Amino acid sequence: MPATPTERVLPTPTAVEVEAPTAEAPAGGSEPTAEVEVATPAEAAAETEGAVEEVSAEGTESAPETVETDTPEPALAAPPDLAINGMTPAEFIIMSPAALDNVRAIFAQGQALGRNPDVFSILGDSLIATPQSLAQWDHQDYVLGDEYGYLHRTIEKYSGSFGRYGPSVRVGLHSWSVFDPLWADKDVCQANEDVLTCELRLNNPSIMLVFLGSNDAGVPGGFIQNYRQVVQSLIDNGVVPILATKADRFEGPDNANNLAIRQVAEELQVPLLEFDLLANTLPGRGLGPDNVHLTFLEPLDYTSPGLMSIGYPVHNLAVLMILDQVREEIGE
Repeated sequence: MPATPTERVLPTPTAVEVEAPTAEAPAGGSEPTAEVEVATPAEAAAETEGAVEEVSAEGTESAPETVETDTPEPALAAPPDLAINGMTPAEFIIMSPAALDNVRAIFAQGQALGRNPDVFSILGDSLIATPQSLAQWDHQDYVLGDEYGYLHRTIEKYSGSFGRYGPSVRVGLHSWSVFDPLWADKDVCQANEDVLTCELRLNNPSIMLVFLGSNDAGVPGGFIQNYRQVVQSLIDNGVVPILATKADRFEGPDNANNLAIRQVAEELQVPLLEFDLLANTLPGRGLGPDNVHLTFLEPLDYTSPGLMSIGYPVHNLAVLMILDQVREEIGE
């Protein structure tokens, strides 16, 4: 078995305190009571057809009953000018009509198999195995602001999944080691069970976010073959794969692994997050000193313009946006 590459871990960044704006809650209060003039039967008959009538008995006035009803607030919608650093979702979230049809078909198959519609899993390496990554959405310590506030619905839908780093999240994970039982956590996985099979059994997700490629170097043909096997395995098990390109060039300047990820997404018609393209909008592609892991800034206040130049906050937001689109397509 090839040796496991040693990953350099990004040092814990110094937190930059940004005072989040506080919104003043509107003062509550009951609506003013309106005086209602009660019509006699004769007067009521003369009212225009369709008008709401209240008729007292024999001219005796009686106070109308007050019926309190809860008016549901309309669901927030994505603003028409939605973007990240000038890039619209259509530029970094790639889902063709054929991919949308496939997403719905895979999800339906998963539901027939008993997959949990409220749960997703993560397959990835140390880029994800950090509290600065997607776990932020389970911590409730963020400000989405007006532009991204519509994403609260997806955070609530999949609450608990963002911070769950199960057996399929391993430091140093490659595309080939996904299927190697030696990489599985023996405390939770069964004998001869690989990390992917183990996670599907334990968490029973309907969706899986796939972040691979940063540790695969030297054998481009081997990466695309293994990566395709990962994605096909998810499809066969009724789990919707969401793929993502990466910011680093660990495998070399030819960007071979991102090209392979794009090819597999197109071949198998599954959703693709083009973080490679979003990284072009960030200083230093959003990479930290080791040129693999991303930069971080806290708190996550998306009303602060400075946050949109930092790696992990932009990555986390983009992942949340593609997850929201997939959620809508499967009708959840």
